[in-house]
Amino acid sequence: MNRDPVEPALMSVDRAGRIVIPRAFCEIVGWIAGSSPVKAWLLMGSPGRYRLLSAQEAEGEPDLALIRERIAGRLHSTNGTPLDFEDDASATLSLRFFAVQLSPQGPGWRLTLPNVIVKIMEIRLTGEVAVLMSNGHIEIWAVGTLKSALSAPLNQIAY
Repeated sequence: MNRDPVEPALMSVDRAGRIVIPRAFCEIVGWIAGSSPVKAWLLMGSPGRYRLLSAQEAEGEPDLALIRERIAGRLHSTNGTPLDFEDDASATLSLRFFAVQLSPQGPGWRLTLPNVIVKIMEIRLTGEVAVLMSNGHIEIWAVGTLKSALSAPLNQIAY
């Protein structure tokens, strides 16, 4: 597995929410390979930041398994009366963890972002996202989130 650093990339998002993850990123993580589609998961870190996880990682991590179970249980739950509202964070849990698929596409791998993610990240239909590496994972950032992260003075960043 290649461990060379890779520069963050600004990638176009087409009208269908499709982006291409550059091959260099895929080579670093190692699990995005071959000639067939690959199942994966998108995990929200914040409304403008999603982490791409392998199916094996998402299904093998106990905390993520609990989240999937909570989401599935919530979809079929009818607890309470019409006047009982869940807290906001619990009601929107299903918007934080999505099953997706990557497909080989020219210079990288195509990922179709769910429409709700395109809206949450406030990506114009023909806009861009930033693709970068963080803690060994590919992450997809809204450009606004990236700009906000870059506003912290260097002397305030722990390194």
